[in-house]
Amino acid sequence: MAPYADYICRGEGVKFMRELLGEHVDAPYIQPVITQKQTLFSLPILGRVGYVFAGLGCPNGCDFCATSAFFKRKHIRLLPDGPAILRAIERLRLIYPDMADFWINDEDFLLNKARGRGFLEAIRKSDMPPLSLSIFSSVRALSQFTASELVEMGIDWVWVGYEGKRAGYSKMKGKSFRELFGELHEHGISVLASMIIGFDYQTPEIIEEEFEELMSLRPTMCQFLIYGPAHGTPLYERYKAEGRLDPVAFSDHSKHDGFSLTFNHPHIGPEEMSRIQRSLYHREFERLGPSVYRLVDDLLQGYLNLSDHEAPRVRAKARRCKDIVHRAMVLLLGSRKYVSPGVADWLTELYKKLVEETGPMSPRQHLIAKVVPAMIEYTEFKLRHNIGQQPKFSRKTYRQVKKTYSQVLAGMLPYKLGLHNRGSGF
Repeated sequence: MAPYADYICRGEGVKFMRELLGEHVDAPYIQPVITQKQTLFSLPILGRVGYVFAGLGCPNGCDFCATSAFFKRKHIRLLPDGPAILRAIERLRLIYPDMADFWINDEDFLLNKARGRGFLEAIRKSDMPPLSLSIFSSVRALSQFTASELVEMGIDWVWVGYEGKRAGYSKMKGKSFRELFGELHEHGISVLASMIIGFDYQTPEIIEEEFEELMSLRPTMCQFLIYGPAHGTPLYERYKAEGRLDPVAFSDHSKHDGFSLTFNHPHIGPEEMSRIQRSLYHREFERLGPSVYRLVDDLLQGYLNLSDHEAPRVRAKARRCKDIVHRAMVLLLGSRKYVSPGVADWLTELYKKLVEETGPMSPRQHLIAKVVPAMIEYTEFKLRHNIGQQPKFSRKTYRQVKKTYSQVLAGMLPYKLGLHNRGSGF
């Protein structure tokens, strides 16, 4: 036992708690009801997003991945098949009937092809409206399905590990990044591409080459993280054996965040690595503009290319894309002064295309557009002063008898009288 804990969970948490409480460990998982309101520039957008917990762990076994190492390269399917995933979505919709946006929590959703196919078939047989699903996935997993099938499932946002060209991870095998990203964008699916810097083979020049190639793919969003040997991972074991862990940086756990170099790199020092990382983020924004408008561009492509799709649900999704991008028009014109001249010109052209394809803004939209610059300034102020950046604390109780006020007061009374250590009766 640790000095500050009665029990320590090692491994999968639900099974641990069931064993601790003497419950059946193989009973079906009941999805928790977790939702979140969405905002943009401090303004409410769309609606609630619901969280579906489909699986834990990952069999890909990337050397830096703490999740894969923690679960010993196993994938624990909390929801065993496609129909089970759909039922979890339906359960949330019983509570929030208008909810259409969901986050599927699974390290590499669709890697199990049979479960992915089962989910697609379950969606096809259901009367579910067009959904908006966000997922973690990989080139390997996504290559098992056509972009049209992904749209049918409801997927319109994916996180994909771009990593590095010579990283050699198995999850990167399949379609080329260029082919995959192109197909996804054409079908209105946005892509967050995660690039890693700090592989042993990388020099500043090689990082620049890989960055330029990534920019040519026009990802919707980008993540640039520094290679890190988290405790328990194969990378940690290798660097420890090679004596390459920085004793000062690695001992500071606040630096295990993807934004600090905690080992000795053969070509790049810590300060230079941090400068490179900051530069990539800044130049990505200058080149491609705000990610929210790239997402609008993706949805516009979805509307234009899916309106005649053979599946009624996909045609309905195309109409939903049209509605979203039309409402997004209020953001475009008021944002131009915050971006580079080239991106400002692109925003102007995007606005013109939206007017052409979805119609002009209404008087109410024109009024909202006038306050957008003020909302951007307000949001920047909140970010700078860390106001409202963390979700509020929430507490849920399960299977506990509700006590009356008098019972609660009676339970507290010994403490108020200072009698709680004065005999077995209290």
